[in-house]
Amino acid sequence: SSGINAEYGQCLRCCLCSAPLSDSCFFDKEQRLYCKADYQRMLDASTCCMCSATISTNDLVYRVYGRMYHIRCFLCCRCNLPLRKGDQYLMHGNGDLACKVCSEEAARDQYYISGE
Repeated sequence: SSGINAEYGQCLRCCLCSAPLSDSCFFDKEQRLYCKADYQRMLDASTCCMCSATISTNDLVYRVYGRMYHIRCFLCCRCNLPLRKGDQYLMHGNGDLACKVCSEEAARDQYYISGE
């Protein structure tokens, strides 16, 4: 976020260090506010589960069961179609994601292979 209204800048503070958030602020899914330095420290050790690249403060991400994905990397591992908020998908133990259609096809294929 950029340029916080001066009227609120004195009241808004980082939830970790209590620094005033007069220039910019960042927030997490619980709507807690952070200064840029603390937000960056939180993300420094974070890498995308798919591409293994570092996730920076400017990256938009999805968090799923503690794993982080760049939005551009949040794809079905079988058909490579992007997964969007609200889509149904299956998450494999290795972090791969499969859209509902592909996961149902994979289950059906597995059933036929196992049933032979």
